[in-house]
Amino acid sequence: MLCHEALSERCAGDVASAYIEAIEISNSEKVLFWADNCCSQNKNWRLFTALCTCVNAEWGPSEVEIKYLERGHTYLKADACYNKRP
Repeated sequence: MLCHEALSERCAGDVASAYIEAIEISNSEKVLFWADNCCSQNKNWRLFTALCTCVNAEWGPSEVEIKYLERGHTYLKADACYNKRP
């Protein structure tokens, strides 16, 4: 289930559901994701458990890989409100 941020949060479950939806849509044997280093969204047990469940599912891919961008080298305008510095 994909949720719009205005209706839901960017919590681990919401982000995991987006990954699962992308895996289902891709219908690929090997899936590669590029993600930022956000621990609460892209580096947590809920996401890893969901991805393992997909890999072990009959319909799932044989491999899911996540590559993380180097910390401090990413900037997204949409995240500016979360990264305000005094």
